[in-house]
Parts: sequence; structure tokens; C-alpha cells
Amino acid sequence: MFSAAAPMIFTAPLEDVSVEAEEEVTLQCELSKPNQKVTWLKNGKPLTAVERKKYRIAADGTKHTLTIPKTAKEDAAQFTCALNGTKTQSTVTVRGQTFSDHRRRASENDLVSWFLAVSCRVV
Repeated sequence: MFSAAAPMIFTAPLEDVSVEAEEEVTLQCELSKPNQKVTWLKNGKPLTAVERKKYRIAADGTKHTLTIPKTAKEDAAQFTCALNGTKTQSTVTVRGQTFSDHRRRASENDLVSWFLAVSCRVV
């Protein structure tokens, strides 16, 4: 008697998320069988070495998670969790501005002083 193994399926797929810049976000999905090695993709490509260091990837039985500890504009993407041709996807939207490109944030007083200096300048 031949019995085919039950196919691997995602019993809880990834969900789309929208998050403010610099907040933490966790993507979570669940497989029908425990202890499976999945592959995480960003915009259809395997995560880079830098991304693997930035993101926290974990597995606990059937649950698989990818956590972005501090979101930035470059984290806005489509993430995929894949295993043997089966996959689930999530679109991560990052709202607001990030200041990662700036050397420092200007305080409110710095901004006021700067605007006063510009508006009071005599030519």
C-alpha cells in the first residue's frame, strides 16, 4: 500500500504590515510540519550579509519569524518565506522619515536659531 506524505503548507501565512520608521516589526508564519529550514527573501532575492546581520531570524517548531528591530526606508519591501516551492509573502510599508542618512538630528532650538539667523541677515 502506497501512502504519499502530506504536502508542506503554510498554515498561517505572512501578513502585510505598515509601520512607522524606526519601530520594530516582526513577520511571522507557520508551517504544517515542525523543524523545517526556510529561506527568507527580500524583493525576490536572498537576504544580503548585511541584512542577515540586521534582521533577527528565528524558528520555533512550526513558527518562523523575521524581526526588523529598527525599521528604515530601505526595509520597505516584499518579504518572502519559502520552502521547497511553497511560499508566503508580506509587503512591509515604512511610514515617516528616517534620519539614518543624517549625521545628527537638529534640536528644536537649532532649527529656530538657524531660521532666525537666515531671516535676520542684512545684505
